[in-house]
Amino acid sequence: MRYFSKAMLVASAALCLNLSAYSQDISLKINNVTVKEAMERVKKDTGYSFVFSSKDVNTSKRVSVSVSDASIEEVIKQILKGQQGLDYEIQGKKIVLRKTQPVVKQLKSEDNKVIGKITDNNGEPIIGATILEKGTTNGTVSDFDGNFSLNVSRNGELEISYVGYQTQTIKATSGKLLSVKMKEDSELLEEVVVVGYGVQKKVNLTGAVSSIDYASQVDKRPIINVGTSLAGMSAGLQVTQGSGRPGDDNATIRVRGNTSLNSNAPLVIVDGMECDLGSLNPNDIASISVLKDAGSTAIYGSRAANGVILVTTKNGSEEKTTVNYSFSGIVQKAYTNIETVNDYSRYMSLVNEACDNIGTNRIFSDYNIEKWAEAAQNPYGLADNGLPNYMVYPNTNWFDELFSTGFSQEHNLSISGGSKKVRYLVSAGYLDNRGVISAYGVNSGIKKMNFRANVEANPFNWLKVGTRIFGQYKDKGMANIDNAFKYLYITTPGIYVGEPNKWGMIANEAEESIGANNIMRSMYGSDGYDKNYNINGTFYGAITPFKGLSIEAKANMVAGFGYKSSYGRPNGDWNYNTNEVHSTTSLENAKITNSTNKSLTVNTELLARYNTDFNNSDHDLGVLFGYTTTHYESSNFNVQKQGATDWTLNELSTYELLINSGSGFGEWALRSYFGRANYVFKDRYLFEANLRIDGSSRFAKESRYGYFPSLSAGWRISEENFMKKFSNLSNLKIRASWGQMGNNASGNYDWQALYSPVNVVIGGNPVKGIAQTTLSNSLLQWERTTTTNLGIDFGLWGNKLSGSLDVYNKYTDGILYKPSLYLTMGTIGASTQNLAEIRNRGIEFSLTYNDKIGEDFSFSVTTNWGFNKNKVMKFKGKLEEYWTYDKDGNKDQYFTNKGEVTQGGFGGLICEGHELGETSMRFPYNGTGAGYSGEGTVDPNAGPKDGMIRTEADMEWVKAMMDAGYKFNGKNSVGKDKLWYGDLIYQDINGDGNYGDGNDFAFTGHSNIPAVNAGLNASFEWKGIDFSMLWVAALGFHLNWNNVWNRSIASHGQALALHVADDHYFYDPDKPDDPRTNINGKYPRYTFGTGYDNTITSTWYEYRGDYLKLKNIQLGYSLPKRYINKILLSKLRLFVSMDNILTITNYPGQDPEAGVDIKYPLMTQVTFGLQASF
Repeated sequence: MRYFSKAMLVASAALCLNLSAYSQDISLKINNVTVKEAMERVKKDTGYSFVFSSKDVNTSKRVSVSVSDASIEEVIKQILKGQQGLDYEIQGKKIVLRKTQPVVKQLKSEDNKVIGKITDNNGEPIIGATILEKGTTNGTVSDFDGNFSLNVSRNGELEISYVGYQTQTIKATSGKLLSVKMKEDSELLEEVVVVGYGVQKKVNLTGAVSSIDYASQVDKRPIINVGTSLAGMSAGLQVTQGSGRPGDDNATIRVRGNTSLNSNAPLVIVDGMECDLGSLNPNDIASISVLKDAGSTAIYGSRAANGVILVTTKNGSEEKTTVNYSFSGIVQKAYTNIETVNDYSRYMSLVNEACDNIGTNRIFSDYNIEKWAEAAQNPYGLADNGLPNYMVYPNTNWFDELFSTGFSQEHNLSISGGSKKVRYLVSAGYLDNRGVISAYGVNSGIKKMNFRANVEANPFNWLKVGTRIFGQYKDKGMANIDNAFKYLYITTPGIYVGEPNKWGMIANEAEESIGANNIMRSMYGSDGYDKNYNINGTFYGAITPFKGLSIEAKANMVAGFGYKSSYGRPNGDWNYNTNEVHSTTSLENAKITNSTNKSLTVNTELLARYNTDFNNSDHDLGVLFGYTTTHYESSNFNVQKQGATDWTLNELSTYELLINSGSGFGEWALRSYFGRANYVFKDRYLFEANLRIDGSSRFAKESRYGYFPSLSAGWRISEENFMKKFSNLSNLKIRASWGQMGNNASGNYDWQALYSPVNVVIGGNPVKGIAQTTLSNSLLQWERTTTTNLGIDFGLWGNKLSGSLDVYNKYTDGILYKPSLYLTMGTIGASTQNLAEIRNRGIEFSLTYNDKIGEDFSFSVTTNWGFNKNKVMKFKGKLEEYWTYDKDGNKDQYFTNKGEVTQGGFGGLICEGHELGETSMRFPYNGTGAGYSGEGTVDPNAGPKDGMIRTEADMEWVKAMMDAGYKFNGKNSVGKDKLWYGDLIYQDINGDGNYGDGNDFAFTGHSNIPAVNAGLNASFEWKGIDFSMLWVAALGFHLNWNNVWNRSIASHGQALALHVADDHYFYDPDKPDDPRTNINGKYPRYTFGTGYDNTITSTWYEYRGDYLKLKNIQLGYSLPKRYINKILLSKLRLFVSMDNILTITNYPGQDPEAGVDIKYPLMTQVTFGLQASF
């Protein structure tokens, strides 16, 4: 019977007949409406939908329909009256329309016989597709398996068409099987985008929303962390990863910049409820929407000032049960380029050089320097104590010891399916990420287990119920990573690593600092566990009392539990000079610290929606009303004891002495009312209005509620009749929005006076009491961000090329800030106040091109760019810096209020009239280099060209300046321990004659916040092979790398950076022929213990942080179905993927994305994996 049905469909297509197999008594009367409006009316009244290619049907033609108790066929005929050359076919509730294609007898030539197969996007055969030789009437149709054969002329081309799909033109190649995959092209299949509390057609959006097909991203590359994977995916979305440590590798995400002095993190909503991105399994996500302007975010009110990220997880379908499994095996290496001086003899010589440079006694003897150099020539030779030289005379590379090759694995399994009544998806995931610090039993990794169950049922047509439950378990390694990077520079190569409980100590005891650390020992000292459990459950139901009205209710609970125990273990060290124990760890001093934390969030939500259209569908109206509540509470407890009974007993009760204990509790609540109205007129004029009212427990009753409105509108110009002549223009829409959002980023109790326990003396006796520690402010209010957005969306050539452009202005006022108080107020803390204002302005642009070349090769390229610049409009007052003058017009006093009106933050200063975090520094002196001839008045502009005293001529100029009364940061004489060769001098910004003093700081116009963030995502597919790559760029920011890793300071017991050692200044005027002389050195002279003026804050250490990164590149291959179907598989894909493999930058530090601090580096990863479906 099935074969017969397929055969009938083939015959129907071949003969271009319309089988009216469906009938329904229909009564309909509409007058003088467009074809499109008539089709929509039919869909509304009967449920029948029309599917067609827009170029085949004139939907603007006006028609009238008048039938009573008629069949659907009669209705179709009246709607299509006057449209020539159209066929239709009824498939279930779909009416597919297509142009009549004449099929004539084929050519007889067998020399150019072409055979092929036509399939849809899912690989299923398309029955009855029309195949025509281009420019002729020679053609055929595909059979019930999608196969066809056709004799064609030499060098001919085939045009392949089918209703609801794009027509394709391919070269007619004989002698091989042509495989043609058709792409859908239907007005029914309009893209929808997830927005706040619902979905909207993309063409009807009036807000700035970026939609990310996340499921396809997971298919293209292995993703461990959701947040970091969003880099380069959306214009206006800045994603940076500051650490590569497993478990602490969550990204910092900003949507259109920083709008507050407090939290700038966007609100994350998962399936309608607030959630943490880090708790999600990337493989469970279907799509992500980024809401950026007020038109799209105001529906979330007080939590939306920093943008909203909406995550939709996968659901089951009505199709057969599908099992998906994926595996990833990951090899990791530390992504770092920092090296230290690892040759201890050279290290000692450089430290001695630093001592000579300031005229102090040397630290290390020539004997030890020579002894280490000699031993280094034969590291495996035996020292006098019988141990190898590399143990007794170590030259340890601590970076090599710290970082090793990491191995990780990830498994994901999901089962989905269902029926018309019930749909389900169940998934589980396991990740074992060991990280790159794992030597000697150190555990810096993490293990994660995720599970999810999404179940939805429709027991009745008017009722839908469901649940979404997911959870996560994390087991984090206990390695003291903070200690490792804290002490990484407080060490020397003259310490042998050793092994657990026999760690190497300082080899050169007589001369080396006792403060030098064995890095591995500092990490290894504690053991224990750090386990976290999270569960998130949502139960929901929806009823549809009548058409257009839906009432929905949700209840959600999020519970988190954390248990941590840290206890000591044997961690002694060994003297490899004497080959005996140096020290052991005593049980008496061993400590244990146990802590627990718990949190519970309860959310409820009630929604009512109504959607309708009227006046022949000219008017489309949708309204939404909602009510939500959120209640959050958290508690924690910790206790510390000392004195272990035995190293194997690690329970709290086995330790003797209570050292410390503490606890805490926090709570807040939010109640919200909101509504939205959407109106569409004639599918081209779009309007939307939102209002949300939020009440927060973080504010006093009189100022508890905030009101957050928005208005937006759009005009689909491409739908106007006067635009129809531009046939290549498939979409053109302009849109505008205005609205306000809030931020309740204050503490839970900031509006109240706070009290703390204190010890007091009353009547000569100590008494426990309480005292007020913070002032109250009952007038505390919401931060409020007002946003205006103008945008344009466009598409060309059937949306092969599509893009958008947005321009926006965000202004935040009432920013919450706690100012400092005068000392006359005592020790009491200030209350939080609404003080500051910040403006953000920017432009965003995105462009996508999708196309196909031939029958097998398809490709896609997407790029997005976002420019953002902020400015502090109000803070603690305007910055004023000026001179006062005496009665004779001479400079008297220099006034500056910088200390009163600025505050450190965002990597620089917060100051009214400047960018957030704009740096204020000294500027290196830049003169002509002419020097001083010894005659006449010294020229203040004739000093060193780059600000470093390099030559004797430079020194003579400095001396002449001092003789003339000038100073250099207060110094009026030269000397090795004052101002000397290889030192920096700075500009006299305020003109007081003291070059580089505290009044010579000036704003640079730079910050560490990128002004431009960009992404490029490119991919192609060819005969089962798929390739993709992702580039990200950050431009327009600077990093001030002025820390121990980039300074020419040699301190006793501290590391020396190799790049400084290789290119630092050296000149001894008493020995100008010294082979170490390097007057063109990039870095200042080495000095011992202090950097003098060479390390003060200045632009000397400022670098452009701009970078271009190849974030990911992947190659995959999907095995042909004809092979894998034999082993019951519907998909089997093998792939190799690489992450963080290339960074193009001029920044010399570790990684410009991670900033200037040396910490757990980002990781270069190579992943091998497979994806299989059953």
